[in-house]
Amino acid sequence: MRSTGLLLDTRLQATLAKGGKLVLRGLNKASSRAISHRAACSIAFHSITRRGDLARIYRVAPVTVTRLRCVVAHITWRCDAALHAGISVVFGRQAPLVFVSGTYCDATKEKLQMSMHNSTTSSQKLLLPSVTKSSWNVLVSSQRFAWCFDNERQHEWYQTDFVRPNVPIASDAAECLLDGLYHLPATASFKDQEDLGMKTAQVAIAHWDLDGHPANGRMVAGRRAQLAEGVLASIRHCGNHANNLVEGCVVEAVSGALLAWLYMTSMFLSMGGNFLRLIHATPACVKKYMVPPQRGEPPESAKLLSHEVRDYSIKNFKSLADATGLDQAWSSDDDDDDKADHPPTRKRHFAFIGAWDRFLAFWNGDIWHDGPMGPHFCTGEGCCQGYDKNVTERRACMTIIDLIWRSQPVVPTKGKWTKLGAALDWHILASGLTGTFQKCFPIAFQRLGLKFIHRDDDAAFLVDVDWHALQGASVLKKQSEHLIVKL
Repeated sequence: MRSTGLLLDTRLQATLAKGGKLVLRGLNKASSRAISHRAACSIAFHSITRRGDLARIYRVAPVTVTRLRCVVAHITWRCDAALHAGISVVFGRQAPLVFVSGTYCDATKEKLQMSMHNSTTSSQKLLLPSVTKSSWNVLVSSQRFAWCFDNERQHEWYQTDFVRPNVPIASDAAECLLDGLYHLPATASFKDQEDLGMKTAQVAIAHWDLDGHPANGRMVAGRRAQLAEGVLASIRHCGNHANNLVEGCVVEAVSGALLAWLYMTSMFLSMGGNFLRLIHATPACVKKYMVPPQRGEPPESAKLLSHEVRDYSIKNFKSLADATGLDQAWSSDDDDDDKADHPPTRKRHFAFIGAWDRFLAFWNGDIWHDGPMGPHFCTGEGCCQGYDKNVTERRACMTIIDLIWRSQPVVPTKGKWTKLGAALDWHILASGLTGTFQKCFPIAFQRLGLKFIHRDDDAAFLVDVDWHALQGASVLKKQSEHLIVKL
């Protein structure tokens, strides 16, 4: 931070004190408290975003949390600009052979409170802070620069990753996106670095990862016109939007009532402890529908199908994990066996993989059918403690509860791929694995009855009511009952 010549442009005054402490002085200079660099970064990048909660955790004022975030953001921005200047000096000494720029951006609507008026005059001081709040399209982006030089030995690649400053823009039009990414003072150093690399490199490549909004294509076309001739450009749209379109088409093609059925089932299981009824009914379901175990090795075709279903579930079925915690964040590209690189942050992911391994260790036959549950192939006397039927049924219940009833289904929302796809996957898995859901549901709710009452004298249940016409008739009736004097 010392090498960047940092100058803070906020009301908060920050100075680097001796002993590696960042001394913060607010509006009241008489009371200053030393906060370490580690604590400042922890507050700025904490998983808890509410500043009141952070203030209680770190025992600081809520306004200090906001100011610390501004300080860390400003320091990071100035450090990035200093790094860009250093890379430009290197490119001035030796031109790169290949230079690649990758940009990832998206715009999201947020309600911001920004100082857009002069508060020095007496009339402007009367404005409440709430009146300055308005909705803005906030442009979030990150960028990666990679390059290599023309050396006689094997080419060595250099790479730098940046989180660009968040920029509020008036709309999500292509012109606003282009200005927000390349034509603002906060992003000037990124644009200058990209332009210099594209101009000096023998092979220049520009890539964008964007969502499916039509303005993104026009934004890329505008930026491509500003780059030098011969620059190779590519664009990749986010697959989530395409996945959403596919799921929506599947729902419409299968049945118009499918979404309503998924919604009612998910809502029903989430209320009144109904989901626990499925768990409690699992032993009775296994006792009623499970076929006797068989001795010997399972068929090879059953193993191939089981592993295919397991792979699909692990890579796509994220609804089994509660989405409120940080340890749910895992990527489908993660290596299942590479646990050393992902300690506690991947524990739910590895717990789900373990549940699948235990399920397939018991249900080692054909698992995708709607017939009787099973069979289970006992490969030896130690498998079920000497072919004990009670042990077999107990293991069957434990594996079903551990995997299929691991969590409740997500309530689907049409148009949101994170909701609709997760609900579909839950019902597909629960219904496809030996038909568990269809077998357990009648047992769990066999004493539950619904009584439909139909009243012939209630017109609201028989005809569609035109509420506008009804309200108009009511107004005319009131006018006829009173004397109306027209002036």
